[in-house]
Amino acid sequence: MNSVNELLKLFMRQAELENAMRQPAGARVTEEQELLAVGRRLAANAAPRAARDAACNDTRASASGSQR
Repeated sequence: MNSVNELLKLFMRQAELENAMRQPAGARVTEEQELLAVGRRLAANAAPRAARDAACNDTRASASGSQR
């Protein structure tokens, strides 16, 4: 689940579920369970992405520091 398209789909689905939960009628239990599952998938993806971004930033900082 590292592709940007998959993340975009998850964020869009999360917004749809949040909007559906605000409606006066509907199957809220099912929507809430799916919303929690989507949130867990997004959170699970955030940690590896943050680590990868930090590693890229460290590499760039090291590269620019060695050129001085």
